Amino acid sequence: MKPKKLFKAEVPELEDYIGRTVVIDGQKIKIESIVGNIGMVLGRAPKDQRPQFYEINGSHRISMLRFHAQMTGATDITEEQFKQFEEMEFWSEKVDEKNSKTAEQLVDDIMKKSKE
Repeated sequence: MKPKKLFKAEVPELEDYIGRTVVIDGQKIKIESIVGNIGMVLGRAPKDQRPQFYEINGSHRISMLRFHAQMTGATDITEEQFKQFEEMEFWSEKVDEKNSKTAEQLVDDIMKKSKE
């Protein structure tokens, strides 16, 4: 059976959330900066890959599902469902040897820019 692409994710305009408050680990945090934390997916072995997380103020992480549920007031997702999503494994296309350096360089460049 050949893997299929099920969906294409698009990152929303995260700047729209600056100034709002989010609850992470029971603590209310005012959003001063927010970026997608792709480090939890790219460059990791499939068993270690996790869904996209957002990094809030450079020191707090929250899964995108939990974040958007809070921002939209969604109440139909259970804690068990949040945890299942956060522990989900993602499988990506295998990079061939010819393009492996390109993929590694992409991850390095993105991580370098996120620290700037």
